[in-house]
Amino acid sequence: MVERAAGMRGRQRMTPARQEEPPVIQQPNASIIQFRRPELDPTQTGACLSVFDFYQRYAKPQLKERNRSADTIGEYERHLRRWQDWQAEDRMHYPVLAISDVRHTDLEAWRKWLIRSGISQSNRSCNKHLGSLHAVLKIAGQREAHASPPHLSPLECSTSPKKPYLTYDQVGALYLACKEAQWPVATQEGYPLPYSPAVYWRAFIVLQFNYGQRTQELASYERKNDSLTWRQICWEPETPAEEGSAINPHGWFFYVPQKQKRFKEDPLVLPLNETSARHLRSIMPPGRVDPNARVFPFPYSNESYYETWDAIVKASGVKRKKNLKTGERPPVHIKLFRKTCETWHDTHAPGMGEIITGHAERTVSGKHYANRERRLVETLNAFPQPAAFLNSDQQQLLF
Repeated sequence: MVERAAGMRGRQRMTPARQEEPPVIQQPNASIIQFRRPELDPTQTGACLSVFDFYQRYAKPQLKERNRSADTIGEYERHLRRWQDWQAEDRMHYPVLAISDVRHTDLEAWRKWLIRSGISQSNRSCNKHLGSLHAVLKIAGQREAHASPPHLSPLECSTSPKKPYLTYDQVGALYLACKEAQWPVATQEGYPLPYSPAVYWRAFIVLQFNYGQRTQELASYERKNDSLTWRQICWEPETPAEEGSAINPHGWFFYVPQKQKRFKEDPLVLPLNETSARHLRSIMPPGRVDPNARVFPFPYSNESYYETWDAIVKASGVKRKKNLKTGERPPVHIKLFRKTCETWHDTHAPGMGEIITGHAERTVSGKHYANRERRLVETLNAFPQPAAFLNSDQQQLLF
């Protein structure tokens, strides 16, 4: 046994020790060149700016480039100032949040503050506030001012917003009250206008009622907005649309809807009815007409524009019903004509309201375009007008 054990020990000593394999060193592929992206300076991306300052420097210019209306830009600014108000009230002991530091929890806290403070009395209002902030944060992400812009899911809106419209009697009262208008009396350049303010405002109301354009698509009070020009009025009976073939005895006009300009400049071509054509001719400049001149040559003045409208509304006696919750009467805005136009067209020719106001999709085949164009001619020429537009009892036969 001893000899056997000794023999085993001898054999163990003779077994060579196992050599560990050297680690495999992976050589980098010489054909792949790796670049390290340089870190961007926060002062160049805007990462160190507050949300409102970032909006002013980077987001607002983009909105203007996209031809967003002054009302839309004003809404953005109101919403973002309320972001500042929240920080001043709920975060007064903390530094102002740079846009790069905005987190999901901050958005949640702001939304709760909006509801608690009574600023946003509906889910839809909250969603609009958050939508403005989301848009600015998205631009921050594109500029690399924020590594991962947060986003809150919108709150559920159970009811659609109320869409008031004007009655025929109310539209007629506004038309007659235009005699109280004292503006405009001169062009932007200071030349006297050939007609009284009432003549222009009455033509404006007639076109708004029949076609429902957005306010500055028809008569602009800001230089950057392209309103209707005489080049866009076609007195020939044949449609100017390349795809169309319809005939309308009173002529046509075309324009690019404001919101459509951001995607595709596809003109909306519409037939003029007798009432609209008559009112357009009533404000044509005497003598040779400059095709590039605005149909409504109002001076660029937001204040004068709306002061005159308010005077017309007051003289007309038109009032909206009181809000059942607040007991207050909402103002009579010019933009009510858009819903008014769509409502009454749908009442007399279902489905045509959204086509006339430019809400309907226009990328259709030539066959459908021709059919729709003929329907437009029939609809607009049979569309009942307020008695004040005509001063005639014959219009009542259309109802």
